[in-house]
Amino acid sequence: PPPHGRITVHFTASWSFLTSLSQVTEFATVLGERAIAAEFSAEFLKLAKQWNNAFFNTTTKTYLKGEQSALGLAMVLNLCDTKYTLGKTDCTKIGAQLAHSVEVENDGHLTSGIMGTKNIIQALWIAGKHDLVHQVLEQVDYPSWGLNRFNNLEPATALWERWNTPWHGPDPEDNSRDHHMYGSFDQWLMEYMAGMQPDRENNDAFNSIILRPARARGLVSASLTLEYPVSVKYSWEIIGGDMRCAKMPEGRSKHQPAMPVVPPLQLSCGEGGGTITSIEFSSYGAPTGRCGQFKVDPKCHATNSMSIVKKLCLGKSGCSIPTDADYWGVLKCPPTNTTKRFTTVQGFPDEIPNTADFHWLNVQYSCSEKASLQVLAELDNAVGATIDIPLLGKDIQQVMLRDGDTTLWTNGHFVKPPQSLGIANVEYKSEQGALQLTTSPMQMHKLNLQLV
Repeated sequence: PPPHGRITVHFTASWSFLTSLSQVTEFATVLGERAIAAEFSAEFLKLAKQWNNAFFNTTTKTYLKGEQSALGLAMVLNLCDTKYTLGKTDCTKIGAQLAHSVEVENDGHLTSGIMGTKNIIQALWIAGKHDLVHQVLEQVDYPSWGLNRFNNLEPATALWERWNTPWHGPDPEDNSRDHHMYGSFDQWLMEYMAGMQPDRENNDAFNSIILRPARARGLVSASLTLEYPVSVKYSWEIIGGDMRCAKMPEGRSKHQPAMPVVPPLQLSCGEGGGTITSIEFSSYGAPTGRCGQFKVDPKCHATNSMSIVKKLCLGKSGCSIPTDADYWGVLKCPPTNTTKRFTTVQGFPDEIPNTADFHWLNVQYSCSEKASLQVLAELDNAVGATIDIPLLGKDIQQVMLRDGDTTLWTNGHFVKPPQSLGIANVEYKSEQGALQLTTSPMQMHKLNLQLV
């Protein structure tokens, strides 16, 4: 997106070739063609080393000029591994560079096009930056998916082809209002936020799946239904606890009649999660940062943000907070990038949107009851599952895992359940900070992780 330019096509084209080579190797492995897989794997190793020689800058210790797309593409295909870089760098360092560019240099925003965007989301997740991915997807100012919908010029009902489509100029052939260009985040929503993935390691496609709730602060629930190729109903919810966060953009009002209608921001402790005991952060305006690290923008902040939210929510199990100017009053915020205009390679005008008139509300709060995690999984007769239950940062001796009324884990040990439950074992995975259980097909589980 402007003002950022494209990375060289030589980088993306050669990366695409290496991706195809990697996929063919995987196909050959699955089909049992070991000789073919070995041949393509050796070719990948040779070309990956050449790719690094061409595109890794040994002076600046980064790919190209350190663009987000260059870093993300290298991460996803593991081209930054030392066996390809010959010790010049590694994926931990490249992941840190990418996270710094997104979080610090661009305040939680991407600066990428179609190829980079798809892979940066995955690369950040690989790097363990789960909170940062959540922050990126929740943004509503430029450039972001949220701006597609929440603006007063042309609120979208589908995805734009560009980050700044209504501000792009009269370019009918390259400026669609209904385009898959930036739709790749839906894979992240399914596989990492809801947390349902095919078991690729065992090459079982959807005969065996992995259910793994997201570990991003601020995400407290997700649900997913899969009807094909197998039937799975799956949901998870964190109930109670501290460091719960919520965000909602400004909605339609007399002051902003062109904005879309949005529902009030909902705060909730969940069923059995107690009541809201404290509001750690509240800002209506243009707050920045992510859950646990929100910051007030002093130039664009309603000074009564904290008092209003406390009055509406403290002592309640849940509350609703309006996010329109009729309720909060009109904020006068300094303009953003209104004079920056560019020209595309096709000769059309390009402009960075002014989002000074678009506001949002960020809140962080805590509930009276200790955090618990509920996972519901219903599987058909053709699919088994490996289910990871994150420990919410707690010690393994502090948690109890139950399936309905049956205890599966307590006092740091597995308790063997009746055979009818279809659960053979529960293991503690220390590197993942999770309990992991394997269940047979045609089962329904109501898992609940509690502190004891």
